[in-house]
Amino acid sequence: MSRSTRMILRVTTALAVAVGALAWVAADLLIVPADQRSLDVADVEGVWTEEGGGGRLTIRGDGTASLTGASLGASCEWLMKSVAQPAGLTWRFGDIDEPRALFMSFPEPAAHSCGLYVDVDGSGERAAVAAGNWADGDGNHYSDYVREPR
Repeated sequence: MSRSTRMILRVTTALAVAVGALAWVAADLLIVPADQRSLDVADVEGVWTEEGGGGRLTIRGDGTASLTGASLGASCEWLMKSVAQPAGLTWRFGDIDEPRALFMSFPEPAAHSCGLYVDVDGSGERAAVAAGNWADGDGNHYSDYVREPR
């Protein structure tokens, strides 16, 4: 095989791989609904304000967050009264089963008894925040939060 033939083959292969990658990304954007796509730091970073309440959740890209004035359910209410305001949290993304979720933890030892579950909607501008594990009105209290404009 000549040198020019090998060069043409390499360029053709590289172009085929690039086109395949672009097709994969395009298919992902077209096929996977927005409310099922995995979150990214840019999707959650910023200030979120509780609707109808005084809660303010600030999420930072370094995996930390702070919470002030939140109306949490009874399972965590004692914690908000006992920790210094604002309450410091760490967060991580949900797994493949919960691609639009964040799990937030208070510092030890409170982390064993209280955490926050944040479910971000497909628009990335609204979220439901629940103390402890996710539940409806029969279980844990949850509040709607709205992301402040960036």
